Amino acid sequence: DKIGLEPKEGESHKITNLRSQLLMTCSLFKSPKVLQFGLEKFHDYMNGKPVSADILAVVMRIGASQDINSYNWLIEKLEKSETPETEKIKILGALGSFNDNETVLKALNYSLEKVPSKNKIYPFIYATYNLSVVDNLWQWYLDNYKQLEKVLHPMHYENIILGICGVPAINHSEEIKQFFNSYIKEREQGYKQANQGESKEETKERRERGKREMFAHNNKRTTRGRRK
Repeated sequence: DKIGLEPKEGESHKITNLRSQLLMTCSLFKSPKVLQFGLEKFHDYMNGKPVSADILAVVMRIGASQDINSYNWLIEKLEKSETPETEKIKILGALGSFNDNETVLKALNYSLEKVPSKNKIYPFIYATYNLSVVDNLWQWYLDNYKQLEKVLHPMHYENIILGICGVPAINHSEEIKQFFNSYIKEREQGYKQANQGESKEETKERRERGKREMFAHNNKRTTRGRRK
């Protein structure tokens, strides 16, 4: 109540960011006021009415969590060429926020098959915060990890693994531990075989290239955070 549900002209970025965090947290704890506000603003967005860009991402997540019938509309909006890239990313976040396991898994499969590689990660990341579906994400990962390895940037795939080892791991801890122990051994063996006969110069260049890619990726994430 102190900072209000909607952004005010001239407020600081700290207040703007705090509002989004509070709205999402209150929605997770089923605040009637926040859920109603989020759903109303989400429907305004669907009906073409203006919604502040500062709260649009969280509004879409809160709204989608209560309106399973919005799935097809969001997919259509996502696929329109005139939809701005920033808005598409917010839509992908909403696709991971449905309060229905079947719909979220459908969204994850859609993202894996049809969304550009750089954006495939978004529905999954938001799904790891979605308490309605987290218990089923491990099985989805097992069914798709080989495909994920092929289509995702290594840094994005790393984030997928970090997400899997968070809340979704609570009821699958031993199974996940055993899987990744075996997974790491297989990858280490394959790595050694792939790099047999590599010269010292080639090894050094490969490592430097990896460092440059990691630096570029982290720098890009930092820049995005500052813009927000």
